Amino acid sequence: MSDSVKRPIEDSSSGREKKKRKLKWARTIPVQDKSSLLPTGPNPPSDNTSMTGLPSSIQAEKFANARAFEINAIQNTMQKTKDHSSKRVWQTLPRHLRRRAASHDVRRVPVRLREKAKNEMDPVIKQKKMKKLAKRGKGKEIGRTENLLKRQRDKTWLETHIWHAKRMKMDNLWGYRLAVQPTEKAFRPSHRAAVNGSIIHDASYFGTIELIGKQDTLKSLLSQCCDPRDSPNSPRYINGARICETYAYGAGTFPFQLISPITVMWKPLGESGEENETNERVVWVRVHPASFQLVHEQLRKATSAALQALQSQEGSEPSAKRETIEIADLRNDINAFEIIGPRSNQVLAGALKLIKNSGNGTKSIFRSLKNIQTSGSIPRGMIIGFTIQDPRLSYPPTNAKPDNIIDPSGPNVVFTTSPSAQIARSDLWNTQLRQGLQKPKYKKKDIDQRRSQSLVPGVPLQPQQDDDHIPLMLIQRTISSTHSRTSSSPPIHGWTLLLPAGWSMPLWSSLTHTGTRVAGLRERHNQHFEAATPHYPEDFVTTTAYEQIWRSREEAERDRWERTPKAKRVAYEALGVRSPFRADWEVVLGLNSNNVTDAGSMNQDIIPTQPGLPLEATPNQAINTPSQWLLRGSTTEAMLRKAAASEKPEDVLHESINDIREKGNLSPLEITSGDLLRGGLILAKITLCTRGAPDDLGIIYEIEDEEEEKQLREKLSGKKGKSNAGMMEDSADSQNAGYRVPDSSSIIGYITTGHFSLQQGHGFALGAVSVSSMLRLMKRDAKRSPKEVRNLVKVRDRNGTICRLASLEINSA
Repeated sequence: MSDSVKRPIEDSSSGREKKKRKLKWARTIPVQDKSSLLPTGPNPPSDNTSMTGLPSSIQAEKFANARAFEINAIQNTMQKTKDHSSKRVWQTLPRHLRRRAASHDVRRVPVRLREKAKNEMDPVIKQKKMKKLAKRGKGKEIGRTENLLKRQRDKTWLETHIWHAKRMKMDNLWGYRLAVQPTEKAFRPSHRAAVNGSIIHDASYFGTIELIGKQDTLKSLLSQCCDPRDSPNSPRYINGARICETYAYGAGTFPFQLISPITVMWKPLGESGEENETNERVVWVRVHPASFQLVHEQLRKATSAALQALQSQEGSEPSAKRETIEIADLRNDINAFEIIGPRSNQVLAGALKLIKNSGNGTKSIFRSLKNIQTSGSIPRGMIIGFTIQDPRLSYPPTNAKPDNIIDPSGPNVVFTTSPSAQIARSDLWNTQLRQGLQKPKYKKKDIDQRRSQSLVPGVPLQPQQDDDHIPLMLIQRTISSTHSRTSSSPPIHGWTLLLPAGWSMPLWSSLTHTGTRVAGLRERHNQHFEAATPHYPEDFVTTTAYEQIWRSREEAERDRWERTPKAKRVAYEALGVRSPFRADWEVVLGLNSNNVTDAGSMNQDIIPTQPGLPLEATPNQAINTPSQWLLRGSTTEAMLRKAAASEKPEDVLHESINDIREKGNLSPLEITSGDLLRGGLILAKITLCTRGAPDDLGIIYEIEDEEEEKQLREKLSGKKGKSNAGMMEDSADSQNAGYRVPDSSSIIGYITTGHFSLQQGHGFALGAVSVSSMLRLMKRDAKRSPKEVRNLVKVRDRNGTICRLASLEINSA
């Protein structure tokens, strides 16, 4: 009986062949039988290919009915092919919409594809896992809001934290939980977005300090803490039409005790345009969180000194005693977005909808904003104040389109509006209004309920009288090396958007909806690097924040190096690197030359860098004690060129700095010119003459031998364009030729940020060198022709033996 049972035929084909047969079957289009198409009757035509007997016209309905079988066949085949595709539904989505749980959870798939995703998923019975809590602990279970607040005890979350945490790599920095970089590969796309598109960064971690007092007293206060060359007391800034980008120093200690770059904003003048001496003015100082406490402390010191000086001048008059200055911390009141790129104008004009009764000419500005190719055509630092509707009413937004098609080869649209106090006025200065907007009147579910009641779906909601009006400030922002002699690093333009606290997520959703990329701290740092501009705090040597961030990097790299086996890690001792994990500025300045050794430093403690006297020191101690200091400002290059052209450069430099201090009503320096020059550092741009890309903490050497420099210049000019020109390897042949790696006494600086520049197309770096070495290089190149390479030096990575020729340029951005 078993013999009579037919066994099924075993299919020995592989899974790949079965899949191909299945796909081939799905793509086969059935064809109707010819016999059903032949005409029947007493006189059938004898020749099917003849043109005789064709009708002069056809009826569309009968013709479609005759072809119904073919139409249905091709539609069914297309559907079968789509259903039997080799990709699942969630794999057909763009990468930025994919979610890890979409393979088993249909709720992670867009609504339009959920029905198909259900058919693709295997039925899985999920057992509900109940939390087993002790009877005594059931009453202690906390809610979601309390749990999120509990996680912020040792750090602060931005309002967009949850959005970033799903898409970015996060880290604890400066008391905040910040986004470092996207989880997807976005290094090059982020650079392209900054140059050709738009990219946005949540900079709400920047702090704001508010100063309220009389104008003359505030000017005296700011002159004590700011760079006198880029003073916020200039008439172009006092009217409140522009921001002032300057540097903060210890009170009365310029050029010592550099703290950080700051942005100073004056509240615009009143309607009359005139300011009475008795009226109070308001100033905002925006500071990086790494130096917020230091700047706040120095402003308090300068306030005390300014009030004491005022009382001593006025004597015992009652008016002098009543005058005060209020200092307020607005870190929880004001948020900020930085949007960079030429397409940022269209993004802002499309996402922000002005209220109907907008004044001060903002409507005409917004109409012209969408026609401008780049915000670089707008005056630098210009402030535009306006009020918008609730952005959730017009969600989802669309980018604004130019009125006319702009010809790329034609002239750019000119922005004709000049900065003025009238345009800069904004209700964001109103403290009571900001506090009232910290919690929106309507939640998102209320807005969605209004949208569901709309007769036509997809139409923006009409604003009502009780809807929120959000005051904003739009500030033109430019990242550039302003005093560069070359155009290899063009500036990057964009905007800074200031908004009240509580409205970050509504605005963020609208600004990121139309394809704007999102940047983390890495992308923000790279924007400054591509524009050849130093980024705070990584590139600002001698500052406290620089010491803190490089100390943490040193600990992490040292731990990683010590965990690596000796056979696998870099032998810094054999390479003669004295300080492999941190820049040793004492060697650069020659402050500790007796203890410098070419090798064997790994068995000793690395000598830490001392940025000079602490900020707790008095101004007299700071300006009269030799210490490290960083020369910054717009006139830096002119000062050094004047000093290099003289026989005694240290005296000329000392005199120039005293002239600047006198301009800011500061007492002259009593420190000797030799001590001043010996402790000075300056930021520089390092461009490699040939191939190669420098790395962070690379070492910069001076070519002390004039004969060697002459040979290197001849070799560089003779082999210009060749791949190995300018490269020196530490080998026997190279040592005989004089191309050996210099010793530690020739170190004049270190690289703070270096890698391949996507904008310039070759290796590039930012670093710092001593002022004395820069003056020697400038004096040596004074007689050279302009076509020759200026300030020729050697650059070497800390983990290699190859030195490459590079050119130094003063970075006074």
